[in-house]
Amino acid sequence: MSWYRSPKKLVGNRVSQDYSDAFNFRNISKTSLIMGKKNPLVLIAKGPYNLFLSASAPSAPSASLESTQIPVAATMGPKLLKSIIKVGINPTSIAISGNYAYVANYDSNSVSVIDISNPKTPNLVLELGSGSNNPVSIAISEKFAYVACKSDAVVRYIDILNPTTPKLISAQIDVTGSSPSPFFITISGSYAYVANFDGNNVNIIDTTTKRVISAASVGSCPNYIAIFGKYAYVTNSGENTVSIIDTATRKVTASVTVGKNPNCVAIYGDYAYVTNSGDDSISIINTITWRTVSTVKVGKEPCYIATCILGKYAYVANRYSESVSIIDTSTRTVSTVKVGKEPCYIAISGDCAYVANNRSDNVSIIETKTNKVVDTVTVESGPNFISVSANSVCVLNNRSNSMSVLY
Repeated sequence: MSWYRSPKKLVGNRVSQDYSDAFNFRNISKTSLIMGKKNPLVLIAKGPYNLFLSASAPSAPSASLESTQIPVAATMGPKLLKSIIKVGINPTSIAISGNYAYVANYDSNSVSVIDISNPKTPNLVLELGSGSNNPVSIAISEKFAYVACKSDAVVRYIDILNPTTPKLISAQIDVTGSSPSPFFITISGSYAYVANFDGNNVNIIDTTTKRVISAASVGSCPNYIAIFGKYAYVTNSGENTVSIIDTATRKVTASVTVGKNPNCVAIYGDYAYVTNSGDDSISIINTITWRTVSTVKVGKEPCYIATCILGKYAYVANRYSESVSIIDTSTRTVSTVKVGKEPCYIAISGDCAYVANNRSDNVSIIETKTNKVVDTVTVESGPNFISVSANSVCVLNNRSNSMSVLY
C-alpha cells in the first residue's frame, strides 16, 4: 500500500482515529482548558476513568474534576509487559469503548470483539461477521459500532449495548456518490463522517436515524478526516488540498492547498498540521485564515502525525527514514528521533508517545518530556495501529493477525 492511503493495499495503514488523546491528571482544580479562537479545546470527563482533551464548541459538557484521582494509561511508563490475542485476517482499525476493543479485519470480513478489562489475559468475546466485504475503518458512538466496508460501499453497524453479546444489525447504510468507496470513518456528536475515496465526497450520517443526510463534495481521493470544533478537515491525497467542512451547514467552507499527497492532519489551537507523504513535508494551516502559513521538511514519506498534551510538540512518523520528526509548535523547528523500521502510527498518552514500527515488529516509546526513546517493546509481526485504553496500550499486528496488549 502507498502510505498516503491508496486503497489498493492496507498493510501498515492507519484507517481510524479517536482524535481525542487520553491523559492523566492529578488533583485537578479546573474543569476546562480552552485554547484557540475558532477551534476551542475543552477538557471534559468521559467515563469514570478517562479524561480527554477534546475538540469541542464552548458549550461542550464538562465535569467537576476537583481533587479527582484518575488512573488512566498515561500513568504507565516504559518497561511494559505484554499479552497477545489472535484476531481476524489483516486487522486495519480498532476502536475502544470501556473495557472492550473492536477490531476491523479487512480480509476476513469480520469484527473481533475483545474484553481487555484484564490486560494480562485479554479475552475474545466473539469474531462477528461484518455483513459486508472489506471492513476498513471502525468508530463508536454510544451503543453502536460503525464499520466502513470498502468493497461493498456501505457502513454497517453493530449493537454493542451489551458488549458480551454484540449483534450485527441487518440494515446497512449505503454510501452515496459516484464510485462509492468508503475508506475512513470518524464520529463527532450525533454524526458520522465517511471519507468516500473514489467518490470524492464525505458522507455525513445521522447516527440517530442511521441515514446519510448530506454528501459534501471535497477534493480528489479524500482519505482522512479530523474534526476540531465546528469544522471537519479532510485531506485529499489526489489533488494536494485540505477541504474544510462547516459541520453546521455541512458544506465545504474552504479548500487549502498543501504539499503532495496529504494523508493525515492533526489540529491544535489555531493551527492544523498536515503530513504530505509525496514531498516529505508538513504543511501548517492557520485555522483562522484557512491559509498555509508554513511548510517544514521532515523525514521520508511522513504518514501519520499526532500532537502531545497541550500541543507543545507534533510527532511525525516517517516511514522510510526509520525516524520520528518532532516539531516544536512554537518555533516550528524540527528535531529527529530514530525508531524502528517503517514507523506508521503514533499514539500519545500522558508523557509517552507510542510508535508502531511495521517492519521491525516493535513499538518505540518516546518520553515526551525529554523526546528520547526510553524503551522498545517487541510485539507480533506487522504493528500498524495503536489505541490506548484506560489501563493498556492495544497494538494491532496486521501480518500476524493479532493484537498485542501492553500494560
